[in-house]
Amino acid sequence: MIADDHPLVREGLKATIARARGLVLVGEASNGAEASKLAASLDPDVILLDLRMPEGGGIAAMRQIMERRPDARIIVLTSFDSEEEIRNALDAGAKGYLLKSSRSADIVEAVRVVAAGGATLDPQVAAKLLVSLTHRNDEVPKLTKRQTEILRLISEGFSNVQIGERLNLAEATVKSHLTTTFKTLQVSDRTEAVVVAVRLGIIEL
Repeated sequence: MIADDHPLVREGLKATIARARGLVLVGEASNGAEASKLAASLDPDVILLDLRMPEGGGIAAMRQIMERRPDARIIVLTSFDSEEEIRNALDAGAKGYLLKSSRSADIVEAVRVVAAGGATLDPQVAAKLLVSLTHRNDEVPKLTKRQTEILRLISEGFSNVQIGERLNLAEATVKSHLTTTFKTLQVSDRTEAVVVAVRLGIIEL
């Protein structure tokens, strides 16, 4: 599903999705209220959502969507990349943050990654977060080999279930490793964990 108040942007996204193998557009919204209502009725696998829209805006719509469906997979697609907007979007539950200057191929790849349970950030957005996410001490936190493996697979777009199958672990065990990893890295979600791990050299993208 796509949500953007500019018709030309929606037309461009529709064309991009139509050309992508395996992707189907199930609906489009032109404002925040409509996005929230459509997401509830259509239950799309992935939502491409603009931040600045009339009637509530993207953040408000995202919070409403996540309240109804905590597992919703939302990618912010916007022209704005202030640190505050990035953090607000991630805090609201976004699994990705792309700029409208992104290539069509990058948007399609982001949809595939997020649909598979991963997270994705535009390089410019990641760079801003890397600068702002200064770790609380100079020492690189120590992760176990298994925790590092799981983080690397998350960065490649694998879901918890897929990681469990790949590493022969129960999904609950994967979640337990992630909980410990989040505490060690002092982060709150998968996206931030990957960003911090890359910044500290724990994994490479």
